[in-house]
Amino acid sequence: MTFLNNYSSYCNIAFLCKNSEAVEVIKLIFQMWSNTISHSVKRLHTNNGREYVILELQSILREQNIIYEISTLHIH
Repeated sequence: MTFLNNYSSYCNIAFLCKNSEAVEVIKLIFQMWSNTISHSVKRLHTNNGREYVILELQSILREQNIIYEISTLHIH
């Protein structure tokens, strides 16, 4: 999983054994960025794979007022 902060161009990479680890990793990255950059996360943009679109993540994003964007499908 790759995280790119568009504000600071700071990048993090997290290696997951299972997709179920994604929510915890996302929370840790957001917390780390808030502490080091002193700006809170405003948007989360993912591809349209839907592997991270789960209710727990959506509720966390709603609680923190983070806009969740999904890219469009690439049709070939």
